[in-house]
Amino acid sequence: MRVWPIVVLCASALAATPEQQITIVYDNTAARPDLKTDWGFSALVDFRGQRILFDVGSKPEIFLGNLKQLGIEKSSIQSTIISHEHTSRSGGIYKVLPAGLIYFLDSFSKRYPEADAVGLEVKRVKSPAQLGPGLYSTGESEQALVVETSKGLVLLVSCAHPGIARMVETVENVASCACP
Repeated sequence: MRVWPIVVLCASALAATPEQQITIVYDNTAARPDLKTDWGFSALVDFRGQRILFDVGSKPEIFLGNLKQLGIEKSSIQSTIISHEHTSRSGGIYKVLPAGLIYFLDSFSKRYPEADAVGLEVKRVKSPAQLGPGLYSTGESEQALVVETSKGLVLLVSCAHPGIARMVETVENVASCACP
């Protein structure tokens, strides 16, 4: 059985290379003075040729403005993960996302009919699942993104309502079962 070390994400946990980088798009603090801040969170994950958006923040105009300041075309986003059903993580998603794949937790109370209107393909996540090569969802009760790097697993969380220890434990249990 192979057990992976887990790195809980901080700004520099994933070494920035053209193939792997995490860019904070929306947060209540900013490392750059040209980015607007607000209550909420969004990160763009570039990993092995995949571009995944993790949450979108609460105000579409701030999200889109920050994308522009960062030089990121929204059409380059291939899929989106919404961690949980708070507007500070999913506000205005239909105004900001290009057509593509979006992962919602199955427990979300709304069925998001607007997704079809803007060309989003909705995938519902109930339990831990692979989203792409080296990328995984923790599933219910708050979706986190797990990135499988050569140095171990990187866990990207939004609010961590269930508690970070419980979320890490979920990843450890799944990783120990899934790895040869």
